[in-house]
Amino acid sequence: MEDYLQALLYYKKALDISYKTFPSNHPYFAPLYGHIGMVYVRIGDQITALEYYERALELSELSLPSNHPHLKLYKESIEYIKKNL
Repeated sequence: MEDYLQALLYYKKALDISYKTFPSNHPYFAPLYGHIGMVYVRIGDQITALEYYERALELSELSLPSNHPHLKLYKESIEYIKKNL
């Protein structure tokens, strides 16, 4: 559990730094949100994970082609969480 919390800390630091560097809709943010969502799943916080996956999907839809594998991954993650809430 401690490793996940450490990962969460670093991902959030990366997010903070990125907001100072890039516009808020930059494609770089989607994977960060996705990774943070994954950590929240691992620590059992499904509701927060859902919020991060939804943001990852939203940003990805703005910048990626509709057949990109990340879109599928985020959609599947969102469906999985919703089924298990």
